[in-house]
Amino acid sequence: MEESLPASVQTEITVLGACLLDANAINDALEFLTADDFLLDSHRRIYTSICELAETGNAVDTITVMEDLTRRKWLDSIGGVAYLASLTEGVPRNPSVADYVRIVKDKSALRQLLSICNDGAVRASDQSENSTEVIAELEEKILELSQRQTTQVFTTILDAVQEQGGFDEYMQHMCDPAQLTGLPTGFKDVDEVLGGFQPGELTLIAARPAQGKTAMLLNMATNIVDADREAVVALFSLEMSKMSLHKRMIASIAGVSSRRAQMGFLSAEEKRRMTSALLRIADRNLMIDDTPSITIAQMRARCRRLKQKQGRLDLVGVDYLQLMKSTGKHGNRQEEVAAVSRGLKALSRELEVPVAALSQVGRSSEGRADKRPMLSDLRESGSQEADADVVAFIHREEYYAAEDDPNVERGTAEYIIAKNRHGATGTRKLAYQADVTRFSNLEIYRGDPRDVAY
Repeated sequence: MEESLPASVQTEITVLGACLLDANAINDALEFLTADDFLLDSHRRIYTSICELAETGNAVDTITVMEDLTRRKWLDSIGGVAYLASLTEGVPRNPSVADYVRIVKDKSALRQLLSICNDGAVRASDQSENSTEVIAELEEKILELSQRQTTQVFTTILDAVQEQGGFDEYMQHMCDPAQLTGLPTGFKDVDEVLGGFQPGELTLIAARPAQGKTAMLLNMATNIVDADREAVVALFSLEMSKMSLHKRMIASIAGVSSRRAQMGFLSAEEKRRMTSALLRIADRNLMIDDTPSITIAQMRARCRRLKQKQGRLDLVGVDYLQLMKSTGKHGNRQEEVAAVSRGLKALSRELEVPVAALSQVGRSSEGRADKRPMLSDLRESGSQEADADVVAFIHREEYYAAEDDPNVERGTAEYIIAKNRHGATGTRKLAYQADVTRFSNLEIYRGDPRDVAY
């Protein structure tokens, strides 16, 4: 079977022989190759021994590797001392090991590609799985294989200057506030702290139920496409249907009670405003996918295709994280949520797009006198905090206070920035109109929903 697989056994021998003769060759190999990149089991064992000796600071030569293989009881299985000694025979003087390493790596990638395709063929023939899931998982595996082939190298500041087009352009990019700002959310005070949504970063927006998580995500998405007609926003709704979200968005823009819009009890004036709001947003690239229990693999595949089709992707929104599924096997729900969290972060890095995911906060916050949520309240997985670049909580004090409490500022919400990987944290206040499920900047709120601009 091994004879029919893509491989260059002689190149593998040359790489191993060079490593036994030259420490510099070991560095070239260690940078790109793992033991699994070698076809023959004997070569994998020899390379494992070479790697571990080098990583522990020991000398690497025929004698030390022989001793290590003997200790592991692998010497006979690799062909004995004679085969180990033969590896250095015929190795070119001062070989260009990097070229040989590339050949071994390329053959390894071809074998992995064959394995992925064969696995897909077997699963397709079995017909026990949904085709969409199989295709999505195969796409993800091929993408991961492609990413592993990409060589990352060190760069200097001068390299970055040249990529930017020169010193003037680089300084303008560094110092112009407009260049420092990411994708504006439409909330001025929040953007001043975070600089908007940043490409390649994961933002978690968390809260207890009924605090306005979905409204916040919809408001941000609407703000983005309203400010830029060409912007492309992808929203994945795992809890609400497309139609329900459409009604909420349009009612929010129109300043109409979302409850009345859902029930259809609207006055002539409210219908006019709803129609105007619909015309305002209908042609924008605000895409909604309401597939329940979507997996990370499916989401990544759909986002890649959307970006390829549209030529850009400005924001990916997820409502909400705990409802997503992971394609792998996990021992418990915490492990699965952790895998989803890591997957969302990987998605943001892979596509260089900001990802804003909603997350549930556990009940522990409601047992405290101060009910403002904290990082420790994130539900089901502490990995969310580690994976996210930004963690923000929504808190509405009036939700918990008595109606006649004079100490509570009505019609406001707190946007609590509890983690910001790149800067300041703190709390920013926003106006919140519960009946129309809309957040807005405090300074432009005038009490009439129609006066609140997006």
